[in-house]
Amino acid sequence: TPILFEARFGPTPWGPPPAGSTPHPVEIPVGGSTLRFTGYIDRIDVDSGGRARVIDCKTGKVHDLREDDRLEGGTALQLPLYIRAADAILEHLGIPARTVEAQYYHATGRGGFRRVRFTREALEARGADLTTILEATVEGIASGLFPQRPGKGGEHCRWCALKPVCGQGRVTLAERKQGDPVVSQLRAMWEIP
Repeated sequence: TPILFEARFGPTPWGPPPAGSTPHPVEIPVGGSTLRFTGYIDRIDVDSGGRARVIDCKTGKVHDLREDDRLEGGTALQLPLYIRAADAILEHLGIPARTVEAQYYHATGRGGFRRVRFTREALEARGADLTTILEATVEGIASGLFPQRPGKGGEHCRWCALKPVCGQGRVTLAERKQGDPVVSQLRAMWEIP
């Protein structure tokens, strides 16, 4: 049963969060620091057994058909973070429920009415992978390391607004840098399924 819509986690710049939200960000310790995430969850459903499900509705075409329970080298963190956020919102509101999954629901014919899920079991089983991704991301940002990652044949560049910054030789340059030990931690992160 849907119980919350547009549930906010974290502070808002314009005042208190809407009803059904928490003013506290989702906090995840990483190394010696804490990452704080803020955002909105489209919908939270809770069944009679206290199992909560996050639903993030998508209305556009599906460009990247992800599989269930994947982190995709750090490019698919929204659903696992939504599980933690929904738990925080439900706890803040005093709702006795535990989030069992988060999902994208492609709610149109164009999207094929497809669902992509990330379960709590996967989050618990893949905790080390999530930590590796977050640590590599934090360390890369802290060191100013933002290597190009155009993908096979420049596939990641198709929709990127920064193509002019990277220049025509971006694929060749990225290939030459693959063996650079400076990006080894990020390379390891990118390989996480």
